[in-house]
Amino acid sequence: INAEYMGNTVVAIKRMKQKFFTWQECMKLREVKALRVLSHPNIVKLMEVIRENDELFFIFEFCECTVLTKMKDLLTEGKRFELIVLKRMMYQCSRSPASLVLRRCAERRSPLPIN
Repeated sequence: INAEYMGNTVVAIKRMKQKFFTWQECMKLREVKALRVLSHPNIVKLMEVIRENDELFFIFEFCECTVLTKMKDLLTEGKRFELIVLKRMMYQCSRSPASLVLRRCAERRSPLPIN
């Protein structure tokens, strides 16, 4: 994913490796279907989907900071997350699957193995 300017806005551009020969092929992708429907403060917003010369590009809003970059920064400084911040992140992570099921973007699965 690259960060580029789109007008006055910084965006992130993701280029798909697979070639897409029709627009219908692009719209059948599970990622496209889910991102078009999802609107949540903790999910990066998909702004546009572009197909040019059989290549597919996703245009996302740009996030300056992610949980991963925050963790790496704290580790290099020898610090740790504050307990309240960690609790908030864990709460958000535990609520995400429930949110996806309610929006019918994912199926409810049993955590137990089938065997």
